[in-house]
Amino acid sequence: LKCTLTLRGHTARITDIDFNPHNFTQLVSSCYDGTAQVWDLEDCVGVSSYRGHAGRVFSVRWSHTSLDRVFSGSDEFVVRQWRLGDNKERVPPKTNPLAPAGKFGGGGRNKKKKNNNKKNVVISENKVEVVSDSWRATLPPPPPPPADSVPDQDPVPSKPDPITVSVTDTKRKRGSKGKSLLPLASRRDHSSRADQAEQIIQISRDVFPRDGTPSRDVTVDSTLTVADVGLYTSRDKMFELVALERANHTSENHHHQATLLGIWSSDITGAVDQAIQTRTVSESLLSVAVMCGVDKYREAVRCYINQLRGSRDFLAAASYMLLLGETRQAINMLVQEGCFREAVTIAKMRLSPSDELIRSIYEQWARKQEAEMQFDSAIKCYLACGDANRAIMVMLRRKDVASLETTLQVAEITGEEGMVGAIREALEEAREREKVEEVREGVEKLDCEEKKGKEQNGPSPVVQNGS
Repeated sequence: LKCTLTLRGHTARITDIDFNPHNFTQLVSSCYDGTAQVWDLEDCVGVSSYRGHAGRVFSVRWSHTSLDRVFSGSDEFVVRQWRLGDNKERVPPKTNPLAPAGKFGGGGRNKKKKNNNKKNVVISENKVEVVSDSWRATLPPPPPPPADSVPDQDPVPSKPDPITVSVTDTKRKRGSKGKSLLPLASRRDHSSRADQAEQIIQISRDVFPRDGTPSRDVTVDSTLTVADVGLYTSRDKMFELVALERANHTSENHHHQATLLGIWSSDITGAVDQAIQTRTVSESLLSVAVMCGVDKYREAVRCYINQLRGSRDFLAAASYMLLLGETRQAINMLVQEGCFREAVTIAKMRLSPSDELIRSIYEQWARKQEAEMQFDSAIKCYLACGDANRAIMVMLRRKDVASLETTLQVAEITGEEGMVGAIREALEEAREREKVEEVREGVEKLDCEEKKGKEQNGPSPVVQNGS
């Protein structure tokens, strides 16, 4: 590439450019010097310089409906709209008003970087360079202005009210619609020109038949398939195209896309069967699986439960098991996976209060907590299942006065009279030990204070007998 045109005038780093869609001999550039500059590429001169921003200008865009309107955004977090004729200045300021004295606003060395959106333009530190060998010849002629693009006659203030733009909106991808569900047909639209011509001829024969009957098949000497013309011809060929695309998605393990095409073609049963076979059932598919009958719906839900268990989402799996009326199976699964709180919650809401399964859950949970030295939780579980004796035995592992007092109260409340006497004796012993410990600590404290006083006063004077 050879540089054929250089536009000079900015005094800081150039951040963005945009060609005028109504006149391709003009472009606008934004700069750290706080200006947005419109250039004439034929005469290499400035046309209009907008200086309404109070900070660095980061982006510029021409209006596609107005001939001379430009939008520019800066680090003030605002977007301003302005017209070329509203600006008295034609070129940027000779000095950067936003930079410290003696420094360019961009700073650092001149580093050229290529703007991927403008293949014929290189942005450097403070200039715009057109590097195409024949840029004027490659520019398409300016299109005629649309009927509704005549500039308004209303006066526009030199500094209009700013338009606040959300940061998330500026980062959103434009025109993104995801991958096509019809990749085979999509590829045919990007084939060679000769293939495109053959497709157009075949579509013409199908849509405008001579005998009045649309053709159901392509011509014998043609190499076209339903993927080439099925999107533009008869309804039968559309179904054939969808079936072909479904088979292609299945072969490439794109089961979700194949299921969607099955729903589109009203083959809901086939879509559900395929999802069950490939273990790709989803919540959205379950919402339509009920249209296939109760048996098929239950089969799809059961497959989805297995998928959830495989991904260790046991709570969601239990919820769908409850939908099928499998309450005890859901509870046992949660207990097996160690989800005791959730299992107790379902059991106490769904089962009878006298059901032995509730007691069994508490007992298993209590043993697990006791083995893990979580005594408080174990005591609660033993009490919940009615085993007060076992709860008191666990409480007696703690020999301090406060714990024994609590144990004595529990024994009296639960009616364990045979253990009350032993607990009282243990409580009296604990209190005696506590008193002895208090006395010992008091003596040690006094000894420590006496020793500290001696160290502060120093050693006792020694008296010597002399003549």
